[in-house]
Amino acid sequence: MKKILYVTNLPAPYKITFFNLLSMEVELTVVYERETASDRDAKWKSESKRNYEEIFLHGKNIGMEASASLEILKIIKKNQYDAILMNGYSSPTAVLTIIYMRMHRIKYALVCDGILPGKESATKYLLKKFIISGADFGLSSGELTNQQLIKHGAKKEKIYWYPFTSVSEADVITELYNKEKFKKKIGCRAGKMILYVGQLIERKGIDILMEAYTKCNIPDTQLYIVGGV
Repeated sequence: MKKILYVTNLPAPYKITFFNLLSMEVELTVVYERETASDRDAKWKSESKRNYEEIFLHGKNIGMEASASLEILKIIKKNQYDAILMNGYSSPTAVLTIIYMRMHRIKYALVCDGILPGKESATKYLLKKFIISGADFGLSSGELTNQQLIKHGAKKEKIYWYPFTSVSEADVITELYNKEKFKKKIGCRAGKMILYVGQLIERKGIDILMEAYTKCNIPDTQLYIVGGV
């Protein structure tokens, strides 16, 4: 059975099921940069049983979700992994890890849940190109992510579609339901609903959603926002 090291920032509940399924195929070790994020409720965690090894790094917390830790280098030195998957590359810990692996010619792959285009300085572009172009392959969540990976040096033939989802088959509604009855239940009198579900924090772009909703001025439509901090 292959030994896989998966490096990510936080123990997000929606990934626990994924890790448990992956651990059925490989000997999996998941390394987290930190235990919690500063902008998430402490209750935001999964109590599900883990069928894989978990390691929490000790280091200095930076920003809302990142950290700076050299402990990950000791883990890589100590173990011989068949593959190392980096879920993200922007935190100090991730950057240091990738620089170390490139210097020692250790293969790694990038797992990208999404990369949006945006302005970046020449220095940032070169750093991202160094990190992305050095990956053995990339797992991408969609076409926009593909474009950004290629822009920063990834080879198209080394990018694989990664349709990650936290929705299981059991969560999908397969039978028809009465929309009008549901709308009446929640007090929606408009012909159409626009629904946002997620954290009520700045980086989710709720202000942009509300501004777009106001400017579009769509007749007979109501916007519903559901979430917590």
